[in-house]
Amino acid sequence: MPTFADLDPSFVCPHRKGCPYLEGLSTQWVWSEYQRASGLECDYEHQLEELHRQADEQNRHRRKLELENQQLRAQLHALHRRQFKGRRAATAPTSDGASVQRKKRGAPAGHPPWQRAQPKHIDRVVPVPAPQECPHCHSTGLQPVQQVQEHVQEDIVLEPRTMATCYVHHHVAFRSVSWDGRSDVT
Repeated sequence: MPTFADLDPSFVCPHRKGCPYLEGLSTQWVWSEYQRASGLECDYEHQLEELHRQADEQNRHRRKLELENQQLRAQLHALHRRQFKGRRAATAPTSDGASVQRKKRGAPAGHPPWQRAQPKHIDRVVPVPAPQECPHCHSTGLQPVQQVQEHVQEDIVLEPRTMATCYVHHHVAFRSVSWDGRSDVT
């Protein structure tokens, strides 16, 4: 095959506008694209190196965040364990086969009950009327009695102060009428 230097200087390729070996592309266009692209590989290499650098930096940052996340989770777990004691393991049975009896929760038997101190002043008194019918048998033959029961309730309100209310409950007794017409209060 002849080289370009071996050709006659007046030679013009008949396939200049559409070469069959270049699938019909113009040889002038292919040559101009080749010359234009010859300097781009350096730019592409530079862009590729920059992308690799950014990916490495992001991987380092991700690893740092994962480590920080693990440390924070460990701190949270330790704080939680310190704040809420875990369940203790059940006591192992003794060698004779009897299990150790645990102490029951609460006050010892016979211990007097503990109550909150009564408030020093009552802010309001609410009379609670006696019921009109028995809550158990729903009968309506009830008679009022002189007995009352006081129920003091403290509502803790942070703004402006605690309010104490005394509810005065009136009592009633069931009046039964016997077969001979006499009324009997129980």
